[in-house]
Amino acid sequence: MKKQLLLTVILIFAVSAFLMANTSRTYLQRCSLDTGLEAPVTNTGVTTSPDYIVHATLVGPPTGDETVGTDLGTPAGSLRINRVGLSPNYYTATNVNLAIFPTQWQAGWTVVMWVKHIATQEVATWSIVIPTGTTTINIQTPIQVIPPASVVNYTLTVTSTPTGQPIYKDNVDTGEVTPHTFDPGVAGTYKVVNPLYTWVPSETVVPALTENTTIDFQGTLIPVDSWVYNLEVVGPIGYTVTGPGAYSGAMNQTFNCGPNATDINDLVGAWTASAAPAGWHWVVNPINVTAGMFSAGKSTANLKAIQGSRTNGAKTNYVYNATITFVLEADPDTWTYNLIVNGPAGKTVTGPGSYAGPVNQVYTCTTAINDLLGDWTISAADAGYHWVMNPITVVPADFVGAKVDHEFNATITFVQEADTYDFPEGDTVQIPGAVAGNTIQFTDGNANLIGGPYTPTPPLNPLFIFGFGQPLTLVGAGPWTFTLTTTYEWIWIPGHGVWVGPGSVTITILPTKDEDIEIQYGSGGDPTLPVELSYFGATLTAQNFVNLTWVSQSETGLLGYRVYRNETDNQASAVSITPSMIPATNTSTTQSYNIVDSEVAIGSTYWYWLEAVDMGHSTFNGPVSVLVQGEVPPVLPEYTTMRNAYPNPFRANSNTTIEVSVKAGEAGTVSVYNILGQVVKTYSVKEGPNSLNWNGKDSKGNVCGSGIYFYKLSTPSMNQTKKMVIVK
Repeated sequence: MKKQLLLTVILIFAVSAFLMANTSRTYLQRCSLDTGLEAPVTNTGVTTSPDYIVHATLVGPPTGDETVGTDLGTPAGSLRINRVGLSPNYYTATNVNLAIFPTQWQAGWTVVMWVKHIATQEVATWSIVIPTGTTTINIQTPIQVIPPASVVNYTLTVTSTPTGQPIYKDNVDTGEVTPHTFDPGVAGTYKVVNPLYTWVPSETVVPALTENTTIDFQGTLIPVDSWVYNLEVVGPIGYTVTGPGAYSGAMNQTFNCGPNATDINDLVGAWTASAAPAGWHWVVNPINVTAGMFSAGKSTANLKAIQGSRTNGAKTNYVYNATITFVLEADPDTWTYNLIVNGPAGKTVTGPGSYAGPVNQVYTCTTAINDLLGDWTISAADAGYHWVMNPITVVPADFVGAKVDHEFNATITFVQEADTYDFPEGDTVQIPGAVAGNTIQFTDGNANLIGGPYTPTPPLNPLFIFGFGQPLTLVGAGPWTFTLTTTYEWIWIPGHGVWVGPGSVTITILPTKDEDIEIQYGSGGDPTLPVELSYFGATLTAQNFVNLTWVSQSETGLLGYRVYRNETDNQASAVSITPSMIPATNTSTTQSYNIVDSEVAIGSTYWYWLEAVDMGHSTFNGPVSVLVQGEVPPVLPEYTTMRNAYPNPFRANSNTTIEVSVKAGEAGTVSVYNILGQVVKTYSVKEGPNSLNWNGKDSKGNVCGSGIYFYKLSTPSMNQTKKMVIVK
């Protein structure tokens, strides 16, 4: 702080010394804005306005011009612009002490003043010849004009013939129409836009305005085509018609659309006549008018009535005509159809459409079309009874005329009768035509024989030997349960299944209505088995995987095979190791198939089943079992550990390995969970080292999606969970 004060004192001393070297003389110049108002200068005293830069140049020294400035380090005491005078008669002035110049000024030399307004960058300059003497040069008039200059606005007027045209500036709609005066006017490219005219000039470039300006556009109408549509509406006198939009009026007149500058026909649409008188109706109402109804006048063969010609630059007029006619006709006679529905009290019937209700009443139709025709169905018969006929179909011939014209009557009657069946519920019946010892007993439901010629359904298995067959009708809605006692090896009900004899089997048929079934008896082989296998076995590969092989002697109508695996001989809990069915070849020659199961652990025994699948049936073969053998470490671990899966992360459709060491005397499981905590796969681990190979599939063989998974070791001495990731 002391150093800055010292420098200031030195600077003041130096300036004072410098000024003492030259003759001191002040030049004060009064200033104002071009409007005569005071400039925006508020500082007083020995200060200079921060909004201006002031230069003073001494022209005359033999060594060249000399310039001082408020931005060049010149002290405000020697050069400034400030407010001077006494209130309220303040004014703005520039003030320069001529002693500030390096060279001693002389009368006759020139001082050039330069004042710049910093915000607008506007500059004002003037000069004065130094007069003789040493007194203050105080110039009050003329007053020097300094910036900022006042803004002068000029107007731009746009006119056109015809008027009312949209005005565009720089290809953008201004929202104004001619004539219009823009105040202030702005430079740009102006034009009026109306495609129906050609304009002279097409556009006008307006520079920055220096005076009020008017530009004008002259338009010439461009000849255009026109379209006229005429619709003649014909009908009885005294009636009105209502068409699309605002079209309405009396019939027997022509309604016009146009002339339009574009091909628009507003007459197209529905035309509706006023109400017909009592006892009459309109043949068609409304009449829908379409564009295709209009044709040209008689003077042209090309569907255009042309007036004028393009050869002389004139427009072309198109005239199209159409006619619609409303016709009244007398209402037809009335029609009445009565249907009397008789039956036991308390029953209901359901007929065509919305007809429904109790029996023993009359159902009536009063339209020319008889909606009573069709099936009439009654509710369920009483226990121990059935309907003689249900539904009853009503046909036109059932109706007969009464004394009144166009009234017709019909009657239908629903009748119950006691049930009688060939195979009544609870009775054991010898099957007619079958050898002795073949009986059927219904414990739930009844059945009847189906008479007439009988052609047995052919079996899929050519080894099946047909012995006897009988078609039956299962009466009612089901389900039906019955017991068959047979002397045959096989019982086949096509579409429902195969049962093994001889002996008694109980069969249930699921609910339908009056189901027809066919029972076949035979021997030799399952009639639905489409494949004859000669071999199914499991062997170990060199890598201690399981190779499964099967051989078919013939295949007919077979979809394919699936293989299932379990660590016990329980087929019900076995899982598929073939997510996609292995397709069959369906040939009569020997075919061999095999797959390799690599998801096995050394020291474990596995059971396998083979499923042969056709369209409506599948047959299991097996099981076959195999013990997976390999090297066993001679020394069991002292404690149980689970190493990190490797690789981790691993890609979908590849594998990762989990190494688990289980101490002597323990066993446990390793389970893989998804992010929702659902078990995806479970492995059993035994004492010793266990190398688990997971291929990214769940226990059903489905490929798991990418994401985070957890694998957990559970043994009596250890519970440990780790994370792994499947990536795409």
